[in-house]
Amino acid sequence: MKRMLMERENIPCWCGMSFRDNPLGIAVTVHNEIANLLRNERIISCLKEEFDFQTFSKIADEGESFGFDRAGVKKDAGDFVEIFFTIPRIDIMTDDPCMRCKGTGKDSYFKGSCSSCEGTGKEIRHEYQSLYALSASLSVLFMDPQMYSPDKETTSNLKQLIALDFITSKSGQNGFGGVWSAAFCNYLRWLYKNPVRLKEVTDEATKAMQAVFNRCYYRKNPRYDFWVRVGENACLLISCFGDRCRVCPSPSRMALPGEGCEFFCKNVDTPVQMTALAAALFSMHDNARRDMGHY
Repeated sequence: MKRMLMERENIPCWCGMSFRDNPLGIAVTVHNEIANLLRNERIISCLKEEFDFQTFSKIADEGESFGFDRAGVKKDAGDFVEIFFTIPRIDIMTDDPCMRCKGTGKDSYFKGSCSSCEGTGKEIRHEYQSLYALSASLSVLFMDPQMYSPDKETTSNLKQLIALDFITSKSGQNGFGGVWSAAFCNYLRWLYKNPVRLKEVTDEATKAMQAVFNRCYYRKNPRYDFWVRVGENACLLISCFGDRCRVCPSPSRMALPGEGCEFFCKNVDTPVQMTALAAALFSMHDNARRDMGHY
């Protein structure tokens, strides 16, 4: 199925993805014919032990939650099950004085507000557990073989646009890769030839990354750099703040005219970067659905 996804434009949709800004989060839809096949007990067990999660809820379980520690909320969406993940805040302000400014809220060197505590005088610490629950839940979902390359085609009238494979760990191995389908790459080629629409779409994707960072981190660093570019022949690049942290096409399997392309992440050090990149890609997926019929 993965190979066909790169070569065929009309493979029926088995999963979709979307970025939402109110409430801020990302959503994944899974076709009911595929949701009933998902298992992945070994991955659930490994991640639950590594991150010390308390609970895990499957798609087939009763109740509204999905994933580790109720990270996702599921609901019926016709032929699909939708799972929505709210982006959590990971910066927690404590009652302790900021170690850098000693509680004054001022930067003695630059003569302005302390950049570490944003002038509050309070120590801010990172609490990644809730975001790890989100990223680990996505890993369980997309590392299932049926979600990356299902054994059968669904009866959906929608086209499959992107296939994903997530990975997250405390050792710093965070990221995702997969396949941009022939249909999605045709969309990227159409965007490249329509600069007005291209700017609208890439601006939306860039704002999605910024929104994730601003939700997660209390500190607002003006040096944060985010951008999304579409080059000739379906070359999509998504760059997130960090040491050349980005999504890019695989050099070993670039898109041929009329075909799809494999892609991967590189230099993803934190779950915030991974979630921000996913938000941008999901935003691109949203617009590919909206623009269907133009390409």
